[in-house]
Amino acid sequence: MAAFAEAFQPRSWESDWSRQLTAYAMAVNVCFRSTECSDDVRNYFWDTQLGIVARDIGTSDGAAIPGMSMAAGAKFKTGRTGKSGSSCKCFLAGTEVLMADGSHKAIEEIDVGDLVQAVDPETGENGPREVTKRIVTENDKLFNELSLATPDGIEELTATYEHPFWSPSENRWLRAVELTAGVTLLSNDGTTVIVTRNRSFTQHARTYNLTVDGLHTYYVLAGQTPVLVHNSNCPIGKLSDPLPRGMNNKIASAYDDVKAGRIPSHDTYGGREHSWWAGSKEYRVPGRPETDRILEKELPNGVKVYGWTSTHYTKIQRFSAPHFPDSGWN
Repeated sequence: MAAFAEAFQPRSWESDWSRQLTAYAMAVNVCFRSTECSDDVRNYFWDTQLGIVARDIGTSDGAAIPGMSMAAGAKFKTGRTGKSGSSCKCFLAGTEVLMADGSHKAIEEIDVGDLVQAVDPETGENGPREVTKRIVTENDKLFNELSLATPDGIEELTATYEHPFWSPSENRWLRAVELTAGVTLLSNDGTTVIVTRNRSFTQHARTYNLTVDGLHTYYVLAGQTPVLVHNSNCPIGKLSDPLPRGMNNKIASAYDDVKAGRIPSHDTYGGREHSWWAGSKEYRVPGRPETDRILEKELPNGVKVYGWTSTHYTKIQRFSAPHFPDSGWN
């Protein structure tokens, strides 16, 4: 990483995209020849620098980038390589989390079963949600320190570079590394805070993340101001893993049939048990009792969200990867 940074730094602020891309390419050549430039270091610079510029000027083919050697170009031609060492999006010990009762608790002290405040920023569904898992990652090393303009002044918040934050100004989830000055983040009272600075750095440290039931979000604190983040589970699941608790093979099979239009909707869900799902199309699960249903809700932006129940709506869960990768990682 030091070799890359040293080669890149002199031209890192070129205003012309093509010259800047050439600067990246020269640095990648150095990195490619260096034994310290591991796959996750290459991935980091692809994610944070080279890949972004390549997309901005309309090329993602490393071999076609001026100044990049054929060997390095071949390595970067497909973008990211290997397995990123920072794929588990996490926070450092001491990061405070907003609990359901309004109190704060250090992320490393949170236990399974604790309730945190959560919200789906796209639908507005919100409320207390249970922590179902605390994830500990050893030796994360690629971080971003965010400086945020809060009501109490500038506060710092550090996350691994891939951790997603909800940005109202961009109306989407952005990774920590993508948060540039002027971008806004969402607080728990509906107000926003502004990113004033974003510093990337490396450090070997133990980090923590949470899995939050249902909404899959929680708030971390910048000083005294909560900021919404996605729980962004580490994508380590495999298709060979057991299906989610309560799901059976017939529900899993029916999901594909519903999406392919092979099962007709027989009713509309009224939302008595879970108001957020009101208006969703209901689908029976062939070969299963009336307790099993699949729901399809279309959001105002046209995106369709799929849920399932095996308890006749006592609990509704969303489909998610690894078994249903097109529905994303919860």
